[in-house]
Amino acid sequence: MAAPTWVSGQVLNASDVNNWFVPLAVYKTSSTSRSSTTTNSPDPDLVIPLAVSAFYRFEMYASYTGSSTASQGIKGAFTVPTGTTLRYHLIGVSNSGSTAQVGGTWTGTDTIILGTTNAVNSGFSLLGTLFTSTTAGSISYNWSQSVSESTAVSLQAQSCMILTRIG
Repeated sequence: MAAPTWVSGQVLNASDVNNWFVPLAVYKTSSTSRSSTTTNSPDPDLVIPLAVSAFYRFEMYASYTGSSTASQGIKGAFTVPTGTTLRYHLIGVSNSGSTAQVGGTWTGTDTIILGTTNAVNSGFSLLGTLFTSTTAGSISYNWSQSVSESTAVSLQAQSCMILTRIG
């Protein structure tokens, strides 16, 4: 769907303003920790309802911590409505926690595993596009530890997801 065309002097409906000029954004006000599991589940804060037949610019930033176990990290993927296409690239820390991981095109159903670096804050950024079909629903970030252990992986406060409608 293309953006509407407005004319000089036209009074905009509230729905036009809310759908086209205000980004959809969510952020974490507190951290969420998960331990002893490698089963992804939705983050309680990183969920956004989507309009049908819409095209969005997609952004996500996340800060996380984990243990100093070499193979430990965060494992995540997105849930989107049927027919939705999510494509993005990634900047993060490789699963080994020692090198940067940049580029490639990922999709919403891909599982990405990113490492931790000696139990200090790590982060990742995603940038891409999201196109919805005629099925209503939400985008949700689902995550867990990449290796099950008692030391928790924590998705930190101030992690966020932003969608800006462009079509």
